[in-house]
Amino acid sequence: MTLMHYLCKVLADRSPGLLDFHLDLVSLEATTKVMIYAWLKKKIIQLLIASLVGLLVLFHFVPL
Repeated sequence: MTLMHYLCKVLADRSPGLLDFHLDLVSLEATTKVMIYAWLKKKIIQLLIASLVGLLVLFHFVPL
């Protein structure tokens, strides 16, 4: 018996739920996409705010 076979046997005996980890990977991809979308949305809003603040500062100090 190899170490891998032994580990699988111990896991199957003690925590059979851990052997079904591949079922959780299906929803993981969709969750990752949602998290990346939310992160990008937040970064775009931060960049827009920084740009607006920069424009306000520019217009305040540069006479037209």
